[in-house]
Amino acid sequence: MASNEMAEWLKRCTLLLHKKTEHFSVSIADNSSVDHNNVDADGHLSIYSWRANIISPCSLTCDTGIQLTFFSCFNIRLEKVEDKFCDGQAQPDPSYHECTRKECPARWVVGLWSECSRSCDVGEQVRSVRCWRMLAPGFDSSVHVYLCNTAVRPASSRKCNNQPCGPQWEMSTWSTCSSLCGYGIQRRHVRCNSGNEIHCNRSTKPTTHQSCFHPPCVHSWKVKKWSKCNGPCGRGVQHRDVICVDRNGIRSDIRSCDKNTKPQTVQGCGFAPYCPSMWVPQAYDTCSASCGQGIVTRKVVCGRVVRNSFQLQSDAHCRHKPRPTSTTTCTAKPCLSSWYVTEWSKVSLMRFDQRQKFF
Repeated sequence: MASNEMAEWLKRCTLLLHKKTEHFSVSIADNSSVDHNNVDADGHLSIYSWRANIISPCSLTCDTGIQLTFFSCFNIRLEKVEDKFCDGQAQPDPSYHECTRKECPARWVVGLWSECSRSCDVGEQVRSVRCWRMLAPGFDSSVHVYLCNTAVRPASSRKCNNQPCGPQWEMSTWSTCSSLCGYGIQRRHVRCNSGNEIHCNRSTKPTTHQSCFHPPCVHSWKVKKWSKCNGPCGRGVQHRDVICVDRNGIRSDIRSCDKNTKPQTVQGCGFAPYCPSMWVPQAYDTCSASCGQGIVTRKVVCGRVVRNSFQLQSDAHCRHKPRPTSTTTCTAKPCLSSWYVTEWSKVSLMRFDQRQKFF
């Protein structure tokens, strides 16, 4: 092909290409109605552009939430195409905006059930039941129960059934302390609920007494004169009154004095130079029960008379004779009623849902 013919062919091809692409690229200065989403960096319309396409659902079903808007690639006829046709560096980031819905309603929130209150027989389980409402995104709070009245309130307790208990030890309440100061003793009755102790496990029988403590005693004992001897040497005894008095010498409750320092109320007596050793029971203390049946105790000492003076000895010197009892039952006024209880069950912890907050 001659050079002149080649030049003419190139000119015709250039004109044809210009006509084919003329409707795809026009100057912005010549057309003020151009969609700027399709304008490229050189001020010409581009065939492909990024446009808002997908709007996510609101992040919350009530109150104020967040929606996301995502961008996709479209052609000039607003048809969605693959993102590879658009400039990846020019793709807009997802946009955020608030979406407001109706106010969140109050709702019941329950905790976990506690352990059964009894290890046998019918017990009870409990759980927390609170009325809650979302006041702001991420902030729930307890509100008044009337706001939840539109819904049925869940149960806060229920029965729990276990195996039968069988015979059990039952205990009365503890008595008052035997002393109002210093060291004392409390007692209680323990019985088998079957009516016969052989039905209950003796190795698990609860204790019938325990120590009790009060501030140190400030009252003191006051003694009176001994009575005349009432028998021969080795059998005769003398008695005297021992009372508790306050700092002013006024008689007080014997429980206000230290029972461990109480002087003897009974001693042996006789007129022979040496009398044989003998047991000498002291006066009984007060009854351990304020009503019904209780226990009363006394000291029993061993001693002998030497030259008209009673001297204490160790118990070994009196073992040749039977030792008198130091405790016995006592009956006070009748009790109108008396509570008996079984042993405590295992500790049951109340568990609450971690979402709950208390103010």
